Amino acid sequence: MSTILRNIIVTAAAMGTVATVAAAPAHAHAVDDVGSTSYRSTVTRLEPATDAIDVSVGGGDSYLRLVVQPGHTVVIHGYGGRGEDPEPYLRIDPDGSLHINDNSPAASLNEDRYADVAVPDRAESGAEPSWQIIGAEGAYVAEWHDHRIHWMSPEPPPAVQSDPRQRRIVFDWTVPLTVDGEPVVVHGQLEWLPPVPWWVLVVAALAAGGLALVGGRRSGRASVVPVVGASLLALAAALGELLHAESSANLVGIGLPVLAVLGGALALRTTDERSRFAPTLAAIVAVVVWGVSRLPQARLAVQTNLLPPTLTAVLVAAAIGLSVGALAAALDSRPAPADANEPSDA
Repeated sequence: MSTILRNIIVTAAAMGTVATVAAAPAHAHAVDDVGSTSYRSTVTRLEPATDAIDVSVGGGDSYLRLVVQPGHTVVIHGYGGRGEDPEPYLRIDPDGSLHINDNSPAASLNEDRYADVAVPDRAESGAEPSWQIIGAEGAYVAEWHDHRIHWMSPEPPPAVQSDPRQRRIVFDWTVPLTVDGEPVVVHGQLEWLPPVPWWVLVVAALAAGGLALVGGRRSGRASVVPVVGASLLALAAALGELLHAESSANLVGIGLPVLAVLGGALALRTTDERSRFAPTLAAIVAVVVWGVSRLPQARLAVQTNLLPPTLTAVLVAAAIGLSVGALAAALDSRPAPADANEPSDA
């Protein structure tokens, strides 16, 4: 086995091992799956300002994260109640432990992004709180999905639908808290960010496909280089997503790119032209299937990926283009069957 081939296989195996470790859930109290989106929600200010807490948004618009300094008590309010009688939903104690009020309607409503759940009869905003501990002492952190910070429909707002290419503010939002018995309001803003234009992906795919079509017609192992390139691009994009701290991706998303890399490595090692076709085709199919399934999400402006959004989209499109170009070249230059040119007995 050549040094280059050995390095490719070892690298793919190592990446898979790292991905297995990284696939563990990152958010113990965030009930909403984090993924790519066109929305970004941000905290703009606390009113009044306080150093006792730090509030941020994760996953674009997926969840709120509250970090509390030791020694403070913070209550996060739900959607019911007003003024001096708000609905208590979550509580962080001075020792850092986190509690949830089972009688808060928000405890049920926050289990689904669009609140499409049944609320138990006992859960009322004015009911006596029933606190259950869900976070250990010393954590001082709460993460929860909050409907106030995102658009409550799978369909974009009417203004966005009229021109999705325009960046715009969707709405301003507030989330009420109580810090050491004093009211504090978290102010924020939800924004729509346009996706990566289709023409960028088309150009990337066509350019990569053209290179693969030319390179794939070369003789010998050199013809496999575009396939290996496509596999590595797919693996880079998949790993960027899997290793992101907020990603809800799993090993399924990286399985096809890893298989493609291994198929390309096997094709590089194979000296016989006819035997090389099968692993080459397997690698191409793996990349195309992965890429087509990822492309719609890869266009979105807010990615759970270590790579920048535009680069992620270009990598996916280029991987598809390389694979399709390599397939066309492989079919065009595939050797004839062994007996095709043998003279007949007639």
